[in-house]
Amino acid sequence: MSVHAHPDDESSKGAATLAKYAAEGADVLVVTCTGGERGTVLNPAMDRPEVRENLAAIRRAEMEAARDVLGVRQRFLGFVDSGLPAAGEPLPEGCFALAPLQAAAGRLVALIREFRPHVIVTYDETGGYPHPDHLRTHEVTVAAFEAAGEADRFPGTGQPWQPLKLYYHGALSKAWFQTMHDAMTARGIDSGMQAVLAEFPADVPAPQFTTQVPCAEYFGVRDRALLAHATQIDPNAGLMLHDRDVEREVWPTEDYHLARSHVETSLPENDLFSGLRPRKVLISGGGVAGSTVAYWLRHHGFAPTVVEQAPALRQGGQAVDFRGPALTVLERMGLLEQVKERDTGIGDCTVVDAEGTPYAVMPSILYAGELEVLVDELIEILYGRAVQAGVEYRFGDSITALEPDEDGVSVTFEHAPPERFDLVIGADGAHSAVRRLAFGPEEDFAHYLGCYYGYWETGNHLGLDHEGMATGDGETAALSIFSVKNNAAARVGLLFKSDELLAYGRRDIEAHKRILRQRAAHLGWQTPALLEKLDTTRDLYFDAMTQIRMETWSKGRIVLVGDAAHCAAPTSGRGTSQALIGAYVLAGELATADGDHKAAFTAYESALREHVARNQEIGVHGSQYVFAQPTQEMFDAMAAQLTEPSDEPDADLSLKTY
Repeated sequence: MSVHAHPDDESSKGAATLAKYAAEGADVLVVTCTGGERGTVLNPAMDRPEVRENLAAIRRAEMEAARDVLGVRQRFLGFVDSGLPAAGEPLPEGCFALAPLQAAAGRLVALIREFRPHVIVTYDETGGYPHPDHLRTHEVTVAAFEAAGEADRFPGTGQPWQPLKLYYHGALSKAWFQTMHDAMTARGIDSGMQAVLAEFPADVPAPQFTTQVPCAEYFGVRDRALLAHATQIDPNAGLMLHDRDVEREVWPTEDYHLARSHVETSLPENDLFSGLRPRKVLISGGGVAGSTVAYWLRHHGFAPTVVEQAPALRQGGQAVDFRGPALTVLERMGLLEQVKERDTGIGDCTVVDAEGTPYAVMPSILYAGELEVLVDELIEILYGRAVQAGVEYRFGDSITALEPDEDGVSVTFEHAPPERFDLVIGADGAHSAVRRLAFGPEEDFAHYLGCYYGYWETGNHLGLDHEGMATGDGETAALSIFSVKNNAAARVGLLFKSDELLAYGRRDIEAHKRILRQRAAHLGWQTPALLEKLDTTRDLYFDAMTQIRMETWSKGRIVLVGDAAHCAAPTSGRGTSQALIGAYVLAGELATADGDHKAAFTAYESALREHVARNQEIGVHGSQYVFAQPTQEMFDAMAAQLTEPSDEPDADLSLKTY
């Protein structure tokens, strides 16, 4: 964010820097405090009555043209130009220089909180020159920089955001004029700068630049932006006269002084983003946790890349529900309404015996929460949001080796060439490859809960209307079917007990189908017909009901999130919410820690350990009662219990705003 007093200031001070960063992909916003209404026409060719009469509108149009040349965004802060009164003359009433500091700073705070810049550039305490608007711009910008990150300052202007670096312009210094004059004179070129140099006091100290940004290749863009301000820039005078080739040779930078910094950086710098360049983060897994943490990391200024073993977004799986803080995460991502549009709208589930006779109704609150969607539709929504934010996805590849050290992680892929990352996040599910490579074999962390589950999609041949039906033997197996996709299809779920882990290949689909048929063959009602649908389904998911329990979720620069770190098992009904919350907290703590991954990982675990433990307790209990012969009294008692907020595992979890 570059904050200036008038239109044309952005083009005469730091314009090549703005153009450079915009061309490199940075989001650049120019804030213009006034409209330049009281300025004068400085280009004789434009000094005409009709121009003077419409100067305010013309200068706004010039600002738009310069903005387009630079490739940046631009906003007016909405104050009126103060003009440049002669000595002893009062400032005009209602002008920017007389605006109350807090009122003016509040407007800029609102823009900072909306745009969320990491770097802000403005004038030093001299204003660059003693124009009252330049002096006020300095005061307002410093005040806003210091207040924007404090939640209790300027309420109602958006979520707090702390810019990390504040710079002052060093443009048009005596050193620049002298260097240019000497270089041009040595080449036999009249610099035309003698008069300007004579205006500087003889004892002006040499500038103490902390940061010089190489941007000579963008001087031409700067010049075009200057010329867009036709009322202010005479193409035959002033800034347009010095030799550009000489300038590129002897002073190829634009210069700044670092006034405030909330990050460590080494001086001198050659980049306003020194200490801030996005840290490269590799995320394994493009599911709920992976896309959520990727979005939030990108939001906080990191450079995340998601690698997903599947060739495209995964399809199939069960419906998932949300409660409490998980809804807050979706809302903060701007996705809550979009997810609500995909709500299954599912109602109650009728439980029947082997002959199909109903004997109990399971209220939807027990399995659908406050909002329920299909997991593959949720993944699609999260993926779209992450891509929109600029997250890179690599499908059809996977991590085969990790070599961490003090400074980063060297990653080997199955297909792509090796690459170096600052951090690696395993969001690749309960069978996480990242966890296996970094922490050890899966059996060290997986705790089997004594049952298996399978899900597959079929046609809605039972004619279910936003409802479900279920049956079971009351001991070893339970089957359910729910309509999905506005009754256009249905999804079947089968759970069965097994005292021992079964031997089969994780990717052996035919073995999965065979096991499901064997374990449910004795069930009555519609079970035979639903098992037949296994032959034609394209999205069967089958796995053991397990939890992942770890003493720590991080090791060096590698960290786990979602099921990879703390799978609570589907019988908890909390896995998706837990993944959303965990991803949000992990990304937020990494942003808060300003690069200190050790502190971030510690804070992440501290925030979620108790929450995860409660969810895992629910998962253990659920893996047992899911097979019990239900009664209406049991369902009613469970539903009544859920109406008590204190009984919700999320009731005591308060999400920070990062």
